[in-house]
Amino acid sequence: MNGLKTILFFGDSLTAGYGLFNPSLESFPSLIQEKIDGLKLPYRVVNAGVSFRWFPSFCKGL
Repeated sequence: MNGLKTILFFGDSLTAGYGLFNPSLESFPSLIQEKIDGLKLPYRVVNAGVSFRWFPSFCKGL
């Protein structure tokens, strides 16, 4: 085990970063991870945001 605690961001397209040029770098959870890394805190961020545009497809996979 790596000793990192997990922070889960669960939300809609705003959380997912829909419409951003690079959601993996620009979404709110990504920015929080960047801040955490800069402070050398023992946390990892998981972005579980789902854009409602893709929500029907997401539900089929459950």
